[in-house]
Amino acid sequence: PEVVSRPNADLNAIGNPDAPIRIEEYSDFQCSHCASFYRNTEKELADTYVADGTVYFVYNSFGNFMGPDSAEMAGAAYCAGDQGKFWEMHEVILTNQGNAQGTPVDRRMVEFADYLELDTNEFESCLNGNTYDDVVAQDMKDGTAAGVKATPSFVMTYTVNGEVKTKLLEGAQPYAVFKQEIDAAM
Repeated sequence: PEVVSRPNADLNAIGNPDAPIRIEEYSDFQCSHCASFYRNTEKELADTYVADGTVYFVYNSFGNFMGPDSAEMAGAAYCAGDQGKFWEMHEVILTNQGNAQGTPVDRRMVEFADYLELDTNEFESCLNGNTYDDVVAQDMKDGTAAGVKATPSFVMTYTVNGEVKTKLLEGAQPYAVFKQEIDAAM
């Protein structure tokens, strides 16, 4: 995958936690529209609004939305995050989406971990121990509570005159849509 700059990466979040706008993505690693957002919009969003401190961006899985493999892939990304490579695993999974059909997902995730030069014993222990099952399930609960019904969806939160505002953006929107919404919120 293309190397993407991830300012202030902290597990599944990038940017300044005190940024005036928080965008939470709810995504599924098996979702073709999620891969489209990654390929066409995410980098530009990170290079502009995240890099300049306007947006704090958080990636959340959407549980097992598209099946049990989705939850396992999300767990793999979180396990890679234990070794400081959440975003790298995110990129590898989405870049290789649809490749190696028929290969068990756990085997693909270990191959990706090896490619990323992770400690594969530590990674496999995390993945096979279902370490992040509760986090992945909570991601889906949080997304559902926020009104998410499909992937990708984005919950944008900001404050205007002391009042917290929330806007739900659905689908793999182009950068121009995010720019318009962020500029309007600012």
